[in-house]
Formats: sequence, C-alpha cells, structure tokens
Amino acid sequence: MASFLDALRGWLLALRVVVPLSLIYPYEAGEGTFPHGIDILTTADYFAVGNISNCFLVISVFIAGFQEYTKPMIDHLVSMKINHWDGAIRELSAKALHNLTPQDPEYIATHAL
Repeated sequence: MASFLDALRGWLLALRVVVPLSLIYPYEAGEGTFPHGIDILTTADYFAVGNISNCFLVISVFIAGFQEYTKPMIDHLVSMKINHWDGAIRELSAKALHNLTPQDPEYIATHAL
C-alpha cells in the first residue's frame, strides 16, 4: 500500500489536476498520508492552480522544494509536458525545469538534458 501511495502522491502533485486534487488531497493531507500535505494544500489551493503560469513557474518550485516531490515533478515535466502538443505548455515546461534546476542539478543534468 505504501508504494502505491508514493506513486499516487508523486503523480497527483506533478499533474495539474484541480478537481481530483481538491477532492482527494485535503482528506489525505489531514490523515498524514502525504508528507507536507497541509503546507502544499494551502499554497496550491483552487485559486492558485487556476493560473497555469503560476502552476508551472511558482507552485511547482514550492512543491519540488520538498525532497519527496522533486524527482517526480522533474520526471513528469520531462516525460509528459516537454513534448506537449501545445507550444505554450512546452515553453512553460522548459521554464519550470529551469526554475527546478537548483533543487537537484545532477538529476536535471542526467535526466532532462
């Protein structure tokens, strides 16, 4: 069960999934299933995630500041967003990866380049 929750936690926070996150995350954060859940929930609230630039450039950096979420966030950007059909998403992904580089420069160098 723990490995499933680890995978789910990384996936939910790497994606911009407003409705499922707003429904599932408060309960799990309160139960202690997600590390740093309350801090993340108060920062990545419904209004904050409504602005896509804010999601990619600010919230992603805040969430990746917690070690548990750094690599899943980078992996998601590299595997799902950097080749997105929408050019704006590709550009935001590149900027987000730039902003995330100080979190784990070695990982970015080996997995994103």
